[in-house]
Parts: sequence; C-alpha cells; structure tokens
Amino acid sequence: SFYDEEYTVKDLLKICSYYGLDKDIKTSKCKKQDIISTIVYFESLPENCEIVEKRNRMWAYITELLHDPKMKKFIIWN
Repeated sequence: SFYDEEYTVKDLLKICSYYGLDKDIKTSKCKKQDIISTIVYFESLPENCEIVEKRNRMWAYITELLHDPKMKKFIIWN
C-alpha cells in the first residue's frame, strides 16, 4: 500500500496524532500494518472527509516548506 511504501512508523504516528488516534495506537502497541489499517479506516469514513482533506493540504504545505532552501531551516518536523 501507499502508506506502507512511502511512510515510516514515525510518519504514520504523526498522521495518527493529527487525527487524534495516537493514544489508541500507543495503548495497543500496534505494528506498522495495524497503524496503516487504522489510518485507512479513519480516512474512509465520510464524516472524516474534511479533516482528511485538511491534513493532506497541511502535509503538502510542510513538504513544500521543507523543499524550499530558504524556509527549510525554520521548520521543525520530527
């Protein structure tokens, strides 16, 4: 899957944190595939459409800032 190939566990946990799912993930001590399944399920629910769109937009902004030679030194993303 896209999440499995493109994201580390640390990156996936950032997404979970944005969605407010991080406590459940940490409590369950989930493996990477479990984290991905949780994110995919959350994002598939119609009632989460707006927050999913907003997260995608915010991640695109972060990516753009991190690739800008002048701005990247001001961005802490870890």
